[in-house]
Amino acid sequence: MPAALRLLFCLFIIPVVFATGCTKVNLVSFPSAPPASQLPAKSEYTLYVDSVQVHGDVNADQDAVKTLFSKYLDRARYFNNVLANGALETAPDDKYLVVRSNITPKEAHEFNWWAAWPAIYPMPFYWPWQPKKGDVSVSMDCSVYTPAGDLVAEYDAYETQPYSVTFYGFFNNGDAEANLGACYSSVFEKMTDELTSDKRILALTRVSPMKTGGSPQPKVRVAEQPAILAGNFGNYHALVIGIDTYPGLTNLKTAVNDARSVSDILKQKYGFEVTLLTNPGRADIIASLSRLRKTLTPRDNLLIYYAGHGWLDKRADEGYWLPSDAKAGDESNWISNSTITSAIRANEAKHVLIVADSCYSGKLTRAIHINRKTQGYIQRLSEKKARIVMSSGGLEPVEDEGKQGHSVFAGAFIDMLERNNAVIEGTEAFAQVRHSVMLNADQTPEYGDVRKAGHEGGDFLFVRHK
Repeated sequence: MPAALRLLFCLFIIPVVFATGCTKVNLVSFPSAPPASQLPAKSEYTLYVDSVQVHGDVNADQDAVKTLFSKYLDRARYFNNVLANGALETAPDDKYLVVRSNITPKEAHEFNWWAAWPAIYPMPFYWPWQPKKGDVSVSMDCSVYTPAGDLVAEYDAYETQPYSVTFYGFFNNGDAEANLGACYSSVFEKMTDELTSDKRILALTRVSPMKTGGSPQPKVRVAEQPAILAGNFGNYHALVIGIDTYPGLTNLKTAVNDARSVSDILKQKYGFEVTLLTNPGRADIIASLSRLRKTLTPRDNLLIYYAGHGWLDKRADEGYWLPSDAKAGDESNWISNSTITSAIRANEAKHVLIVADSCYSGKLTRAIHINRKTQGYIQRLSEKKARIVMSSGGLEPVEDEGKQGHSVFAGAFIDMLERNNAVIEGTEAFAQVRHSVMLNADQTPEYGDVRKAGHEGGDFLFVRHK
């Protein structure tokens, strides 16, 4: 390259590279408002968006943010009206709720100045070039109050996306602000789903039995939808593990009986192909997981039920299942959560649900976002990959004894399977189990996607055959 042309090129590139490293991302890059819906509202209640505070080093129009969030809420067509007014106008008979929110947008990046300098001497193998990489994120929390000021519910949501600045022989300013707008849109949608599907909200704003025109509103349970056919969701397999006998630890009383009962109902009433392991050692469990990995396909569904001892290593931040050959203080025969996660991540089954009835089983889960049920909800769940865990408790000991020879959790899980008469998704099944357990024991079941296992937003479907 001639010296003069190189000089001109340097004079152009160097300021661009410098500006790229110093330019801040606009943290109020909001998405456009969603289109309005023409559907009738499901509730007679009004929702007042009292405040939406944007935090951080941001010069945001708070009223504009409030109006935008209100449009997302109104589009869901649950509340009769969604108002962004600061001053509350009391609805008839105090039929309203108040929501207050906080939003925190953030941006973080790395700029490699030394990596950028070869752009001054253009050579094909230097391009495409990404001297600046980072992430944009938006976190949001909402609190819902009654007219009397009592707290009804609290929610939080978070979304993050990567961005980069690229040279392809010319300057391209990346997609940071577009991705930030997508983050805002995502948290608004998540909050909307929470506010229009939470049972605490629904209980306070129950749907009127009559809508405009006097026609009754039919109540259709998901499990009663006649269009859902059992054959649509593939083959069902289960690995059911129950361990009572521990030569190196304290024995349990109900785990094997729980496993046998779960195995029987899955085979007889849900058509599962079941592998039942009673008092297995570590090698037996690992071998069964390996066999399932080799044989299952994307047309299959897998349920793994574990009843036995569990352990939490707080220093290592790791949970374990303890097979029958486990010994206290000797981890050689323990099965770590990371081993279980790796096994289901590598399995090709479309839907995998782990049901863990053991102490500290909540370590497997992370919070899951549950979408509002709309037309086609079950079908959409069936099409997306799921890696879910239902645990008998969080990071706490759980009870081994309950009633009728079962633990409290196992009894509630079996009752749920018995009551279902068609199709029930995992989130609804969990809601039934959780309610029963919390009424009868000092433990709180949890439900969530398995960390780093390939969950894509689906859910496990229990399809009753008989």
